[in-house]
Amino acid sequence: MTKKLFENRTVTSLFTGTAVLLLAALMLPLFATAQEGELPPRGGDPPTATPVPETPTATPVPVTGPSGEAGQPGSRLQLHVHYGPNWPWHLLAWQELWTEVQWSDGANWFVVEGWRGQMDNISQVGGQWVSLREWWVGGEDLGTGPFRWVVYERPGGNVVLTSDPFTLPARSGETMVINATVGE
Repeated sequence: MTKKLFENRTVTSLFTGTAVLLLAALMLPLFATAQEGELPPRGGDPPTATPVPETPTATPVPVTGPSGEAGQPGSRLQLHVHYGPNWPWHLLAWQELWTEVQWSDGANWFVVEGWRGQMDNISQVGGQWVSLREWWVGGEDLGTGPFRWVVYERPGGNVVLTSDPFTLPARSGETMVINATVGE
């Protein structure tokens, strides 16, 4: 009886069609398109590490680390980079951006050793992509300045943005946010 059942072309076509539909349904999640809230597209080759050229730097600001110790006085310093509609996602991924904080002696700008690195994360704020970098400001450095943020395409790359000069937070427990926009 089974042999006769599969000899019938209608039954064989029905069986094959059902198998194809089931396979397509199982593969559908593989072809889903990006939805709102997912990460922006990455383009180009994967990031590569480029050594930062050795340059003389001064270190006037001791750094406690990216987060303060419990009970220690200090504040947070954050850079929020807003990506405008003309940001070249296919050429520059946010993960490749290299940031550093610099201080000035009134004539020259110097890198603050320990306050250099890639962006920490990215999220959508009001429909716009915003990446964040944060550093801990120890209590002994509160209210000092001037400082500025500099963002590069990658370590040793071209400058993408330089913030206006600022003074570190004056009181312990504050979070200072410096906003900057690229790709306007």
